Amino acid sequence: MTGVPVNFVHDPTIVKIGDRYHLFHTSNDVDDAGYIYWRYSDDMINWRFAGAIFDEIPQYAVAEVTETDPNDPPEGVWAPHAMVVGDELWVYYSVFAYHESNGDRESLSGLVTIPIADIDVDDPMSGWTDQGLVINAEPEPTDRYSAIDVHVLEDPNDGKWWMTFGSYWSGIEIIELDPSTGKPFANTTPTNIGDTGTALNPIEAPVLVYRDGYYYLFVSKDACCQGYDSTYNVVVGRSPNPMGPYVDRDMVLMTDDGGYQVLDNDSDPTGRYRGPGHNDIYKEGDDWYIVYHAYRADGLPELRIHTLL
Repeated sequence: MTGVPVNFVHDPTIVKIGDRYHLFHTSNDVDDAGYIYWRYSDDMINWRFAGAIFDEIPQYAVAEVTETDPNDPPEGVWAPHAMVVGDELWVYYSVFAYHESNGDRESLSGLVTIPIADIDVDDPMSGWTDQGLVINAEPEPTDRYSAIDVHVLEDPNDGKWWMTFGSYWSGIEIIELDPSTGKPFANTTPTNIGDTGTALNPIEAPVLVYRDGYYYLFVSKDACCQGYDSTYNVVVGRSPNPMGPYVDRDMVLMTDDGGYQVLDNDSDPTGRYRGPGHNDIYKEGDDWYIVYHAYRADGLPELRIHTLL
């Protein structure tokens, strides 16, 4: 889909409310407060800028991810996932801190909500309620996972909610949520469903969707955020069970570095875009779209939207 290029977009997610599309994304602009930006469109092609939905990193989140080094705060609020729940709009977000002083990684995901009736694109920070912590990860060996890059699937078969998440070093996880809170049930633990088997484990940004009897797990692999030199790419596997195991077309497990290639540096025949990744999947009627960011030759991340067959 083509229109005026939308730059400075990382980690896009789209929902539709009424006749309007709403795009939330990591801003890639750390000079401005907010870090999660909001845009809107009437045609999913031409986007207008609303602004940031945060004016600071939530204080509980700063405290949570600086437990082992209070002097090394997180850089921002990242990786939104938006969904419409009843008469509300929910946006999950992630906060991450890597402490050079001790090598610790601390992370979490949280949730903000707003009544649809209170949405005001001219006042993007108003009306939101921070519902606080959804899931967090302490440094290893306490927790083996990274609690960022959340995506939630409401299972059309039984109404259960499944949250996938995870990033570098730890792989991809899944956990069931309580639909009334959007948070994990008490005393539940995540299950690993994606892994590269390497120490760096460059796999992240999972998206889980259901289609025609199978659950499809999309993930991004390799190096993001290196401009035109990025090697980011998107692969997919499927399973008849939301908990997996997920396999690709060659029956390679996603936990064994499997995945059928969906997007990579060869996907754009013009060579204008490289490093496609951190996708969302948006469905409207019978049409499916993959929404992602990719890098131009000048290094800027740009919003990209394509139809899926």
